[in-house]
Order: sequence, then structure tokens, then C-alpha cells
Amino acid sequence: ELGRPVRYVRLYRLRSMYQLVPGRDRPDPGDQAFDWIVIGHSARLLSCPRNQEVPSFGTLRVVEESDMIDIADELGEHPFFESLDSETIALIAACGSHAVYKPDEQLATESASADEFFVIKKGRVALEIHSTERGTRQLETLDSGDILGWSWLVPPYRWPHEARAVQTVRTIRVDGRCLRRKCDADPALGYELMKRFAALISTRLDATRLQMLDLYGKLEV
Repeated sequence: ELGRPVRYVRLYRLRSMYQLVPGRDRPDPGDQAFDWIVIGHSARLLSCPRNQEVPSFGTLRVVEESDMIDIADELGEHPFFESLDSETIALIAACGSHAVYKPDEQLATESASADEFFVIKKGRVALEIHSTERGTRQLETLDSGDILGWSWLVPPYRWPHEARAVQTVRTIRVDGRCLRRKCDADPALGYELMKRFAALISTRLDATRLQMLDLYGKLEV
């Protein structure tokens, strides 16, 4: 049954992620990647370039319907995603999952691959950098409602700092690789997200500049 194109497969009681590439439909390395999601008993295509035939291959993401609906509702109410239509919110939500981090647990490691961003639902996160001369320096703290992470969108996709849970942190973790594929397939989506994350980058840089001015001012004194 799994050898058939996914649009003809009825899938039941699946709870994890699978890579489904039927032999006769296996794409060449240069072909476009496509995202499918299983909701209930059906497989739905989440991203496909306009005016292109619906493919029978791609990444199959199996998500609980209730979980996806919860994430879509939460994202739809968040100011960062304001004015995005419900279809676009659903595309983003399909790349998301709920994640909880304990105090002192790392959400991100400096210079590591940045393949996600986080919507902080509850808790506090410290953004930190390390120096052999001065040890660990805190750049900023993020709280409930803040967005953590923009490097998933900008090559070379590396975290510029550490992100550590100061207290128990509840988040929506959005898979950046999943979302980048959707942006490649839909330039309008990519443009909308780039505008929002460009504003976020500007805010973060301003906060870092003020922190550095404060730090070096104290050192001079």
C-alpha cells in the first residue's frame, strides 16, 4: 500500500514522521520537494508551485488534527502573524509542534544549525554569547509572546547566540526547513515572512547595540 502515490493512500493510526518516496515516482535530485500532511484519514498537499501539476511524491508529515488546529489558532491570535489569512496560517502551523524546556535547558546553541524558530507561549529565555576573555554575557531576555530565532531564514542558517530557558518555557517550535520549502514554493509567503522577520532582526540588533554600549561604558569607567 505504501508503494502507491500518497494521494491515493488512506492512512490510519500513524503517529510519527515518514519519508515516503514511491520507486516509480522518485524525483531527480534537482526536483522540487513537496510537503504532504496526514489529517484524520486523508493526505493533503501543503505546498506546490502555482500552475504545477500535483505531485505524487514528497515529505509525509503525520500530525494530530487537534494539535494542528490548536497551533493554527494560537498563531492566528499572535500579533506577529497578524493579517495573514487562515490558509497561510495553516501552512505555517503544519510545520509547528509544541515544545517545553526546563530551566537552564538550551533552546539554541551558538554557531549550531538554525533550523527552527520559537513562539514563546510562557516563560523567559536568556540570549547569551560566550567569550574566553569575559565569559558569558547576556544580550537580552525574551518573555511570553516574543519570537525567538530568525537565522533559519538567512544563510548560512547558524544561531548567532545561545538561547537558555531561565524558567520553564512553553513554546511553539516551527521547523525552519519545512517552512523554507513552502517559501520556495510560494514567493508571496516568503515575502510576507521576510518582512516580518526583517523587523524582528532590526529590533534584536537595536537591543544588542544598547547592551554593548552599556557593557563597554561600564568597562571604561
